[in-house]
Amino acid sequence: MSPRPKHRVPELEALIKEAERKNWRVEGGGNRYFKIYCPCGEHKKTLHLTPGQNYAKRTRQVLENRTCWLAGEGQ
Repeated sequence: MSPRPKHRVPELEALIKEAERKNWRVEGGGNRYFKIYCPCGEHKKTLHLTPGQNYAKRTRQVLENRTCWLAGEGQ
């Protein structure tokens, strides 16, 4: 399996790495977006490759409101 491409926005790359540490599955990164899926399978979030202003901050806030995101903190 080849390594996934890095997100070109450092804040979003850090968010993706954090998701991987919390056992979220990461897909994509090709032409338009990454998708991250929570371990329980109920939640997913799309991360665009060309985000607007404050996108990384808003995305982090959405994820931090997910129980699955918080459950991964002890891992």
